[in-house]
Amino acid sequence: MMNYKCRDNLEYYFTLKQVTSLHRLIRTILAEAEKELLVPYNAANKSTPPKNERKEANYIEIEDIESILFYFLQEPLKKQFI
Repeated sequence: MMNYKCRDNLEYYFTLKQVTSLHRLIRTILAEAEKELLVPYNAANKSTPPKNERKEANYIEIEDIESILFYFLQEPLKKQFI
């Protein structure tokens, strides 16, 4: 996980999700200001936000499902429906 420092002397770090959402917010605000001719151009359109990290999916293994099903079927029928 990447952390982005706010300033060198501060102890607060931004997460990747926070940086991405802040970039979107600033880009939207500057786009509105550009449309109203308050700024000459939107500088946020020229910058590139950091790439989102893809997490690997956590799947249930077939062996786990088989063992759960095995122990489930060992229970009395009354407890299976509760």
